[in-house]
Amino acid sequence: MDNERQLFRLLDYLEENDIMVYVISSIMLYTAFRIGDVLQLTVRDVRGDTLIIEEGKTKYLSRLHKKDLKERKKRPRQPKPPREIDIHPDLKRILKEYTYGKSNSEYLFPSPRDRNVPISYSQANRRLKKAGAAVGIYDMATHVLRKTSITMVYEKDNDLAEAQNYAGHVSPTETAKYLGLNKVLRKRSIKKMDNLTEKRKKNRI
Repeated sequence: MDNERQLFRLLDYLEENDIMVYVISSIMLYTAFRIGDVLQLTVRDVRGDTLIIEEGKTKYLSRLHKKDLKERKKRPRQPKPPREIDIHPDLKRILKEYTYGKSNSEYLFPSPRDRNVPISYSQANRRLKKAGAAVGIYDMATHVLRKTSITMVYEKDNDLAEAQNYAGHVSPTETAKYLGLNKVLRKRSIKKMDNLTEKRKKNRI
């Protein structure tokens, strides 16, 4: 997504035409959670002050740890603890309106074919792409929302460590690569270097 104006056009369209995908998008923008984890949420999960998610990647690593490690060439990476994040006041308002009248046990985003299962990734992505095209964003996808959220946090203070923590990455290097910042950071490092020639001249005086 190229700019904030495009994002606002997308959210305006979704709020008017597809409230479910509007709420999915809002959660991703205010938490940077992955789409697969967002779709598993129930109404109960969003009625407190915090969101707690055991990410799909973490669940996969947990299963690996339960296998016989002797059969593996190397020990699997230690699973991360569940991610917990405060619910932003604006997101809390959106969720309160969306969940009004719903029972705690319901999926937050039920499938239109079977309310006992969540909407699929492909369905959610297809509906988001359709909304994107309607407002002139032709490369829209759910992962774009997560990346946009992390980018907004990073650009507030250019704090890579904060963005890493927010994204749930294991290292700042992973975050820099995800955001495409490696070239930018190298340029910034060069600009911070002192002019050694000028310093040598001053040192001779």
